[in-house]
Amino acid sequence: MKCPNCGAEIPEVSRFCLSCGKDVPPPKEVTVEKDDGSDFPVGAIMLYGLAFMMMFFAIVPMVMGFMEGAIAMMAVGAVMVLAGVYIQRMYKKPVVVKQEPKPEKVIKIKCRYCGKLHDPDDERCDSCGATL
Repeated sequence: MKCPNCGAEIPEVSRFCLSCGKDVPPPKEVTVEKDDGSDFPVGAIMLYGLAFMMMFFAIVPMVMGFMEGAIAMMAVGAVMVLAGVYIQRMYKKPVVVKQEPKPEKVIKIKCRYCGKLHDPDDERCDSCGATL
Protein backbone atom coordinates (compact mmCIF):
# COMPACT_ATOMS: atom_id res chain seq x y z
CA MET A 1 0.00 0.00 0.00
CA LYS A 2 1.24 3.51 -0.74
CA CYS A 3 0.81 6.65 1.35
CA PRO A 4 -1.56 9.11 -0.39
CA ASN A 5 0.46 12.08 0.94
CA CYS A 6 4.11 11.23 0.21
CA GLY A 7 3.86 8.03 -1.88
CA ALA A 8 6.01 5.94 0.49
CA GLU A 9 5.39 2.19 0.76
CA ILE A 10 3.62 1.32 4.04
CA PRO A 11 2.24 -1.92 5.54
CA GLU A 12 -1.42 -2.80 4.91
CA VAL A 13 -2.33 -2.58 8.62
CA SER A 14 -0.78 0.87 9.16
CA ARG A 15 -2.94 3.71 10.39
CA PHE A 16 -0.15 6.28 9.93
CA CYS A 17 2.54 6.73 7.28
CA LEU A 18 5.98 5.69 8.52
CA SER A 19 7.67 8.41 6.44
CA CYS A 20 5.54 11.53 6.80
CA GLY A 21 3.45 10.59 9.86
CA LYS A 22 0.10 11.59 8.32
CA ASP A 23 -3.10 9.59 8.81
CA VAL A 24 -3.74 6.89 6.22
CA PRO A 25 -7.39 6.33 5.27
CA PRO A 26 -8.71 2.80 5.89
CA PRO A 27 -8.99 0.53 2.85
CA LYS A 28 -12.23 0.95 0.88
CA GLU A 29 -12.88 -2.77 0.40
CA VAL A 30 -12.42 -5.30 3.12
CA THR A 31 -12.60 -8.90 1.98
CA VAL A 32 -13.46 -11.50 4.57
CA GLU A 33 -13.48 -15.15 3.67
CA LYS A 34 -16.10 -17.07 5.57
CA ASP A 35 -15.09 -20.55 6.61
CA ASP A 36 -17.95 -23.02 6.60
CA GLY A 37 -16.00 -25.42 8.82
CA SER A 38 -16.41 -28.36 6.46
CA ASP A 39 -12.72 -29.22 6.64
CA PHE A 40 -12.65 -29.55 10.45
CA PRO A 41 -12.06 -33.18 11.53
CA VAL A 42 -14.70 -33.55 14.25
CA GLY A 43 -14.33 -37.34 14.20
CA ALA A 44 -10.66 -37.06 15.10
CA ILE A 45 -11.41 -34.85 18.09
CA MET A 46 -14.07 -37.29 19.31
CA LEU A 47 -11.64 -40.21 18.96
CA TYR A 48 -9.02 -38.32 20.99
CA GLY A 49 -11.56 -37.73 23.76
CA LEU A 50 -12.68 -41.36 23.83
CA ALA A 51 -9.06 -42.55 23.79
CA PHE A 52 -8.26 -40.34 26.78
CA MET A 53 -11.26 -41.75 28.66
CA MET A 54 -10.28 -45.34 27.85
CA MET A 55 -6.71 -44.81 29.00
CA PHE A 56 -7.74 -42.92 32.13
CA PHE A 57 -10.36 -45.48 33.19
CA ALA A 58 -7.89 -48.34 32.59
CA ILE A 59 -6.83 -47.56 36.16
CA VAL A 60 -10.02 -49.17 37.51
CA PRO A 61 -9.31 -52.76 36.34
CA MET A 62 -5.67 -52.29 37.30
CA VAL A 63 -6.66 -51.42 40.90
CA MET A 64 -9.04 -54.35 41.03
CA GLY A 65 -6.23 -56.71 39.99
CA PHE A 66 -7.49 -57.40 36.49
CA MET A 67 -4.36 -56.50 34.51
CA GLU A 68 -5.57 -58.07 31.27
CA GLY A 69 -8.54 -55.70 31.21
CA ALA A 70 -6.30 -52.69 31.89
CA ILE A 71 -3.92 -53.69 29.10
CA ALA A 72 -6.84 -54.22 26.72
CA MET A 73 -8.30 -50.78 27.54
CA MET A 74 -4.88 -49.13 27.01
CA ALA A 75 -4.52 -50.91 23.66
CA VAL A 76 -7.99 -49.78 22.54
CA GLY A 77 -7.12 -46.22 23.59
CA ALA A 78 -3.88 -46.32 21.59
CA VAL A 79 -5.75 -47.60 18.52
CA MET A 80 -8.25 -44.73 18.89
CA VAL A 81 -5.42 -42.20 19.03
CA LEU A 82 -3.88 -43.65 15.86
CA ALA A 83 -7.27 -43.58 14.12
CA GLY A 84 -7.70 -39.93 15.14
CA VAL A 85 -4.27 -39.05 13.73
CA TYR A 86 -5.16 -40.83 10.47
CA ILE A 87 -8.46 -38.95 10.16
CA GLN A 88 -6.79 -35.64 10.95
CA ARG A 89 -4.15 -36.21 8.27
CA MET A 90 -6.83 -37.01 5.69
CA TYR A 91 -8.31 -33.53 6.16
CA LYS A 92 -4.95 -31.80 6.00
CA LYS A 93 -4.70 -29.57 2.94
CA PRO A 94 -1.39 -29.07 1.12
CA VAL A 95 0.17 -25.66 1.65
CA VAL A 96 0.84 -23.73 -1.54
CA VAL A 97 3.39 -20.96 -1.26
CA LYS A 98 3.14 -18.28 -3.91
CA GLN A 99 6.35 -16.51 -4.80
CA GLU A 100 5.62 -12.89 -5.56
CA PRO A 101 8.27 -10.85 -7.35
CA LYS A 102 10.05 -8.50 -4.99
CA PRO A 103 9.58 -4.83 -5.85
CA GLU A 104 12.66 -2.83 -6.70
CA LYS A 105 14.00 -0.71 -3.88
CA VAL A 106 13.51 2.97 -4.57
CA ILE A 107 16.00 5.24 -2.88
CA LYS A 108 14.69 8.67 -1.96
CA ILE A 109 16.38 11.60 -0.24
CA LYS A 110 14.37 13.34 2.48
CA CYS A 111 14.59 17.12 2.78
CA ARG A 112 15.88 18.02 6.24
CA TYR A 113 13.65 21.09 6.46
CA CYS A 114 10.24 20.16 5.02
CA GLY A 115 10.51 16.34 4.94
CA LYS A 116 9.53 15.88 1.28
CA LEU A 117 11.07 12.89 -0.52
CA HIS A 118 13.18 13.48 -3.66
CA ASP A 119 15.04 11.43 -6.28
CA PRO A 120 18.79 10.96 -5.65
CA ASP A 121 19.73 13.15 -8.65
CA ASP A 122 17.79 16.21 -7.37
CA GLU A 123 19.98 18.98 -5.98
CA ARG A 124 17.29 21.23 -4.47
CA CYS A 125 13.97 20.64 -2.75
CA ASP A 126 10.94 21.47 -4.88
CA SER A 127 8.89 22.70 -1.91
CA CYS A 128 11.27 24.80 0.15
CA GLY A 129 14.28 25.26 -2.16
CA ALA A 130 16.81 23.90 0.35
CA THR A 131 19.96 22.14 -0.83
CA LEU A 132 19.71 18.38 -0.52
